[in-house]
Amino acid sequence: MLTVLKDLFMIQVKPHIFFLTFVYVLFLVCWVIGIVSTWSLLVLPPPYLLTPPPYLLTPTEFALSYLAPMIGAFVGEVWGHYFNDFVANWYIRTHNGFWVSEVRLWGTYMPTLVGFAGNGRISQLTMFMVD
Repeated sequence: MLTVLKDLFMIQVKPHIFFLTFVYVLFLVCWVIGIVSTWSLLVLPPPYLLTPPPYLLTPTEFALSYLAPMIGAFVGEVWGHYFNDFVANWYIRTHNGFWVSEVRLWGTYMPTLVGFAGNGRISQLTMFMVD
């Protein structure tokens, strides 16, 4: 265990690895904190802070706005695991045990189409808010 940590540390102290890791973690953490803070300041009603008129969400509605990403992450995880395993096993079976890792990319086409369709539908339903 100690040698693994030592090896990880020796890899991380290299300038190009450290910089990339630092920037990735910085953007990841700052993005999440910034989005959560800004979103809560902009959509909660006046006793809470700066509310623009179209939203006026209650604290419960604001909390439920995090439910859709959690459901999406769960569905994506289940799809990504089971369907990609099915595609990989099918490819191995039909190609006499030969494996190419790019075969798993076939599992991304359906969610991409569903995502585009969903974004298009939501854009059609909410275009009146842009005016």
